[in-house]
Amino acid sequence: MNNTFKKITGGSEEEAYQKFPWLKNASFKDADIDITNNWLIWKGGIWKGGILKDGTFEGGVWEGGIWKSGVWKGGIWKG
Repeated sequence: MNNTFKKITGGSEEEAYQKFPWLKNASFKDADIDITNNWLIWKGGIWKGGILKDGTFEGGVWEGGIWKSGVWKGGIWKG
């Protein structure tokens, strides 16, 4: 997996993987995330696969994967 981050608010790439270890098994591109709090806020980018849990999806494109829990606020659902 060649995951890429466009922007991380509230920390670094290393901190994102530490706080949300399920990101390591996910597939995504150009992620714009906020990790300031104890839940991940997905603001943009393409979620290609994996499990997203306990987060908020505010924008971007969902292409596939498993939505375990969280809040959907907006974006494009393709899969």
